[in-house]
Amino acid sequence: MPDGFIVRFHGGEHKLTLLNAVVADLLMSACSHGILAIAIQLYKKGASVPAVITFLLASPWANLPITILLLGLFGWGPIYIVAGAMLIALITGVIFTLLDRLGWIEGSNEAALTEDISWDRAKNFELRGSARGVAAGSLSLANMVLWWILIGVLGNPFVFLITGVATDYT
Repeated sequence: MPDGFIVRFHGGEHKLTLLNAVVADLLMSACSHGILAIAIQLYKKGASVPAVITFLLASPWANLPITILLLGLFGWGPIYIVAGAMLIALITGVIFTLLDRLGWIEGSNEAALTEDISWDRAKNFELRGSARGVAAGSLSLANMVLWWILIGVLGNPFVFLITGVATDYT
């Protein structure tokens, strides 16, 4: 996604920035580690700190797969959990916006290119360049996440050897 789109929808100080972050998170389907990696990339591409924090706070409960799962299993009752998560994320985003205006937190990444907001890159799609970008992004995500998975998988037998207590995560 071009940096200009990120700056336009998640980088400004207008009122829709936080709402855009919550809606983007609602549509996002990723695990907690994946959301962290996506949030880091959003910040690197120019998203504001309040938008990134709002995006991160809504992610565990306010995403589409979890919402569908909760509605399917428990009916309409869990909609309060999803709405509450979105409300908490928005309130926290407003607090971070105030802290940002006071200069108490680090500002957003100013290196993002704001002039690249056109659809020319999407219309003039280049498969080879896009495939290289997807491969580089996948490798970066794998470097970030796979070490933690490896620690979790290999750590379980060591916990048993040290403590004598088997841990079962199923």
